[in-house]
Amino acid sequence: MNVPQLLKLARSHKKPAGTINWELILEYFPKYSKQELQNTLYNFMRSNKWQTQDLRKNYKWSAEEKNSLLKMVQQFGKDWKKINAFFAERSVAQIKNQYFQLLSKGEIMQQEMIFNGSQDSLGAEESSFHLDQFSLI
Repeated sequence: MNVPQLLKLARSHKKPAGTINWELILEYFPKYSKQELQNTLYNFMRSNKWQTQDLRKNYKWSAEEKNSLLKMVQQFGKDWKKINAFFAERSVAQIKNQYFQLLSKGEIMQQEMIFNGSQDSLGAEESSFHLDQFSLI
């Protein structure tokens, strides 16, 4: 198998969300299955990380993107497909995973959600859930 050609095709058939359109690549390698092509490429990527960084799907999230994500979750709840419309370069799975990573790493401080006149520990009354209830550390 011609790995340099496979690498070139993977780069040229990469979708905005970072996934590769394997159906188009299969046309260039009729003797191989999709699984064989994927295994070959991913094995090459593991041993040549510095050459294949552009093919990796896990792009770092900027602080601005993280804040936007938090605001969208407050506005739309966990409707990931709706939120995905605002993140064209990200997949639904990437958006969902990023949100839960922020929660699990403690990067989001979620204050008590206080509804309809209940009081927090300081005695301050709140009547609704506000956008400033999430913040990045």
